[in-house]
Amino acid sequence: FNSIYRYDNNITVSQSLPSPVSFATNKALHNECTKSAIYNLQAAKANLVYEVKTLYYSLMYTQALYKLLQKEDSIYVGFLAIIGEKNKKGEVGLLDKNRTETQGMEIKNQLIKNEEDFMNFQMQLQTLMNSPTLVELITGDNSMDQLSIIIDSVPDLEHPVLKYLKQQEIVTDKTKKYEASKILPDVVLGYFNQSIYGSANVLGENYFLTKKDRLQGFQVGLTLPIWHKPLQAKINALELNID
Repeated sequence: FNSIYRYDNNITVSQSLPSPVSFATNKALHNECTKSAIYNLQAAKANLVYEVKTLYYSLMYTQALYKLLQKEDSIYVGFLAIIGEKNKKGEVGLLDKNRTETQGMEIKNQLIKNEEDFMNFQMQLQTLMNSPTLVELITGDNSMDQLSIIIDSVPDLEHPVLKYLKQQEIVTDKTKKYEASKILPDVVLGYFNQSIYGSANVLGENYFLTKKDRLQGFQVGLTLPIWHKPLQAKINALELNID
């Protein structure tokens, strides 16, 4: 520093300590984030089970539809043969013959699309199940069965996805409290060690201080946030997110 002696120096070490409230709210926030991660894992598992079931039933439906389309195609093949014979005899016009052929081609196109859908569902299911081979279906009775569903107006809060969403609300609330704690002042602790070269008089006695004669002391203070409006805006945004 700019004293008379150009070799004078000052060494200061300081540490800022957040307020105890900030420590507590930050700890609570991370605890809730851990719970949120656990619920997110449970929700991901439940969603995986749902996707596997959905794809499996889609495969069953596509397979059953394929059998129906094959029957319909065979019917149209026989029907086309009859229409062709009648057209040769003049009993049926060319327009009716063309219309029947067009309908038959539509069935064949549906069969092609059905095969593509079946293969896509199989590959998706293979990926979800991490299977080295394509998943085969268990053939069974596809007759219509009534599905009874109990409709409850009260949501099941034990559902993994709902638990995760509810936990996200708690995490956001803890985040809001943590951001609010930043408005509180922080404590600053410091230590300094310096030299002041030159003569000095201490309690009537004259001394000459050299660079070996060090002066030391400590600092204690509070840091106050000057720009608190951005913090308040973030808190208001988190309140909206909770809503």
